[in-house]
Amino acid sequence: VIDRGSMTHNRRADIYRTVAEVDRVLKPRGVFLSHIFSDQHCGRKFGKALGDGSFHSFEGGAFDGLDFIFFFASADDIHEIFMPRFTLLSAIHNRADETLNEDDIRAMWHIIAEKSQGNL
Repeated sequence: VIDRGSMTHNRRADIYRTVAEVDRVLKPRGVFLSHIFSDQHCGRKFGKALGDGSFHSFEGGAFDGLDFIFFFASADDIHEIFMPRFTLLSAIHNRADETLNEDDIRAMWHIIAEKSQGNL
């Protein structure tokens, strides 16, 4: 299953439901690829917090005026979301700092997870 940044536009509870559904449909040892915004992304500070790691109503930054929900995950969130349903094979935290603007940080998680043996 490939998630190219869709899941990150949901509230935490919906992300858990999505991961459970991916677990349900994957074959044994199936792989789940996912991209989720990091809590270090600079856009986070321009949104209104919903209290679960999700933000909306952005005023400023790269997401200004977008009518989406954005979930920004910490390292702990990544483990909590994917385990115990999946074994994390790779959890790359990609952070790019704009050298001409120290406040411009783009950060995202790139996850490769395998369906855990206990869920076969």
